Amino acid sequence: MTETFEQKRRNRPIKITQIAIDKVPLVHIDGFTGEEDLFIQNMHKRLLLTSMELNDSNEVGIMVDIIEWMTWTILGDSNEVETRKNPDAYIALKGNRKNTLLFIHNHPSTGTFSGVDFKTFCSNESLYAMTVVGNDGSVYTLVKCPTFNSHEALSYYHDLAMDKYKDYTNNGTMAMKELLKTCEKIGLSYHKGGR
Repeated sequence: MTETFEQKRRNRPIKITQIAIDKVPLVHIDGFTGEEDLFIQNMHKRLLLTSMELNDSNEVGIMVDIIEWMTWTILGDSNEVETRKNPDAYIALKGNRKNTLLFIHNHPSTGTFSGVDFKTFCSNESLYAMTVVGNDGSVYTLVKCPTFNSHEALSYYHDLAMDKYKDYTNNGTMAMKELLKTCEKIGLSYHKGGR
């Protein structure tokens, strides 16, 4: 089904600097040890460095197997990362057991999760957590809790976008803003920056 991660389209992509890489915060993700949190912080920094040096500050994704701690890097374009561009990452996404992967990616315009990110996250049961790193060094995390139900989560997003915000041209963005504020209702945990 869905395997694309995409940022909200904005007109202000930011070039990555070493200052932004250095300021990437340590975040705690539920279910991870302090040592694993440090590993993830280093992956966030590596992600931005890869984007800066090899991809003109465009999107890059890193799929992390949180059982074996193997990683796969995927170079994207200015608005999205397509996991099929790295066959091993795609095989892991589609073939790994439930809640055994973390997907991290950057958004050049520094925004949080997009509707496409959310749909991809919900539609792939192998994903336990997802992070977005802004090109300015900001970090956002989304984690599935034990009560998470993919169908309920996608229905909630759809209802927000198509009912509550149907008259807005950016209804998907409006729906995501509200969803992230109330995501505990659908078994998700959302945080910005270090905690």
